[in-house]
Amino acid sequence: MINTMRDLEDFARLHLRVLGISKNVAKPSYQFRFENIISETEPEINLFEAVDETTHYLDGGDSHDDFAYANKQLEKIKLVTVSKIEDGIASGIVQLDRPTYLLFEGKYEGVGDLAFVLRVNGKEIYKTTVKLTLRDISKFYRTWKVNALDNDTVQVPSTVQDVPQTEYKPKTDDIVLYVHGWNMQDFEKKRWTETLFKRLWWQGYKGHVVNLDWPTLCFTSIVPPPDNYDRSEYRAYQSGQYLEMLLEWLDTTKHRRKVNILAHSMGNIVASEALRQLPPGIQVNAYVASQAAVSAQAYDVTMPNNDNNTAHFTLPGSGPKTPEIIRHYFSGIEPNVPYYAGNSEKAYTMYRYFNRDDWALDLWETNNYMKPDNSYDFANNDGNVALYTEGIDRFYQTYISGTDLLGNPVYSERILHIDNTIERYEIFAFCAESRARALGAVVDPIADFKQFDLRTRILGYKNDHYSHSRQFRSNIISEWPYWVQFVGNCEFNK
Repeated sequence: MINTMRDLEDFARLHLRVLGISKNVAKPSYQFRFENIISETEPEINLFEAVDETTHYLDGGDSHDDFAYANKQLEKIKLVTVSKIEDGIASGIVQLDRPTYLLFEGKYEGVGDLAFVLRVNGKEIYKTTVKLTLRDISKFYRTWKVNALDNDTVQVPSTVQDVPQTEYKPKTDDIVLYVHGWNMQDFEKKRWTETLFKRLWWQGYKGHVVNLDWPTLCFTSIVPPPDNYDRSEYRAYQSGQYLEMLLEWLDTTKHRRKVNILAHSMGNIVASEALRQLPPGIQVNAYVASQAAVSAQAYDVTMPNNDNNTAHFTLPGSGPKTPEIIRHYFSGIEPNVPYYAGNSEKAYTMYRYFNRDDWALDLWETNNYMKPDNSYDFANNDGNVALYTEGIDRFYQTYISGTDLLGNPVYSERILHIDNTIERYEIFAFCAESRARALGAVVDPIADFKQFDLRTRILGYKNDHYSHSRQFRSNIISEWPYWVQFVGNCEFNK
């Protein structure tokens, strides 16, 4: 059975045309088998009857919101599993006066000739074949991975090692480099990358897909550990250093100026930090920031403060405690520029996909207004809440350095310096509060970004948790316009 509408993107079309056979031929039978197998594993496919000859089971038809084709396809049951052992389908399935439309999905990988055989009274009177190469979906993309230690230090290597291309050979040198967000288990990182590949494939994309696997923390409980998000954000900033190295390495290959970054949620910290560090002269083709969990003020100094957020005033420990070093890097006052002000020079085009009511980004705001938190704090010693004065003001972490004679803990302070890269990442992740909404939630135009509203009628993203990552979780028909938008924004054929 085809279990869900989401499964349909795993199916491809197989059309038959049987000519010159009289309807009066006695007992014709229609058989399939694999032959001339040249792989160690033996290929197999599951064969289903198709609703019609089109791909409307995937794209929903001209309106892209018609589920009638998909729902009818879900009603079809498997006709046969085709293996090296010949097996047939009911003779009534095959049409003699018009084409027969079928769908198939791979069951086992391998390489061989799919043979269609016509038998009359058990005798083979006709055969035609087509070569099929079936691969596991993991063979269609590459993964670069970076790890972290228990103390949240990301182990950035000194050089980038090439990940060899698998048996699948893309037809173009374009790359879509996917950067996942927070709270992703290892299997989810793989499944979402595979979903991305399939949906780009059905849009006609014939280039490379790359997954950057960075070490976000994840949890399976309803309520995350209190420091899970901030620690992951700290890891994301550090992972940006590795992505920068990867982008610089790709620029020396056939993929120069053909890299297109799709970053989701917290993955935009990784991507933004990588672009910030890229040396002059290196540029990606496109950067698409989808539902970005990054301060809008990190890109645009004109973004107003979001003082209407109730968490800003009502949550314990909330309120504007820290200078605006993200908006005005790094003194906290003009004429300093936003932290990511130079990123537009590192990308031919930049898009942001936003949802003003994004459920997860509302929580980002709440977390943001709790900063500084955990064991971190800020001491305002210059008398100006907006100004950061190095050597007078201080960001710091309190930690237990030992015990006294009575066994009571002794606390010490570790001062963080903003001009130290790793300590700056700590400041941004644990201390510095953005006064604006997230880049993925702001409605007003952002400097240097073109934008796409995910709440448009045809997409209709909402304020529920599901909508924060719907483009990966939902079925292909519902998300078809999202991927049309992405492919168009990257302009692969320019």
